[in-house]
Amino acid sequence: FSLDPDDILVPPMILQPFIENSIIHGLALKDEGHIIISFKEKNSMLICSVDDNGIGREKSSSSSTHKKSLGMAITKSRIEIINKIKNTEGDIKIIDKTKGTKIEVSLPMQLAY
Repeated sequence: FSLDPDDILVPPMILQPFIENSIIHGLALKDEGHIIISFKEKNSMLICSVDDNGIGREKSSSSSTHKKSLGMAITKSRIEIINKIKNTEGDIKIIDKTKGTKIEVSLPMQLAY
């Protein structure tokens, strides 16, 4: 089973804050940095993943003093609004890895007709 990008709607800019954080905070100091962006369907939800091999959130937060992510707060608010409208349980999961961070944003599957 594969997802056809022409058939699935994703809210605009929903992954942008996480991709930007990967680049600025996780990969800026790495020579061989990678970001993998993927999408899959699970239980009628679209799981959007941003997975990097950066320095990780713990090292990133200890090496600099940056404020809480406004992009993360806005994205959480957007997902809460979608949940209320669609009566779903979309969310954001942050997975700390040995090397890097993985973000999973789950949204209700919405097909373009």
